[in-house]
Amino acid sequence: MQYFIFAIFTISIIFVLNLVVISQTKVDQTDVPTVTSCQLNDLPNFYDGKVVRVSGRFYGTFEGSSLTDNSCTGDEKSIEFSYDCKTEKQCEILWKPINEKTIGDIIDGRLADVVVIGTIKYVKVGKNENRLPVIILVQKVEKVSRIVNKH
Repeated sequence: MQYFIFAIFTISIIFVLNLVVISQTKVDQTDVPTVTSCQLNDLPNFYDGKVVRVSGRFYGTFEGSSLTDNSCTGDEKSIEFSYDCKTEKQCEILWKPINEKTIGDIIDGRLADVVVIGTIKYVKVGKNENRLPVIILVQKVEKVSRIVNKH
């Protein structure tokens, strides 16, 4: 009987500890800092691995997607845009609101203004590599606005 009570007690403790860990790993979205792609490009090492909120112009083609802020004064105004999803259903939840409000096509580019939350990844890029060094792995699409005029 003592072993049974001890086993129940142990299982209860493990269950409670798991709940604590799970609750601490979820990001409180009110605490997520809002940054610009300019800041991400200026301080890529600082933001690497951090969860942030970014707004900008989504541009997607069959070759890839980016998020651009034309108010940036530096050379780089864009970051790579990628969905952080494990299943097709998770991916659909992320891309569907953007896809529904973009203008353009997959060849010339699909455009929308978006606000997203995601984890930043910084990748050192060689001279001959044709890619953006800062990537946002989007975990939540907060807002999508249809662009009335591309120009």
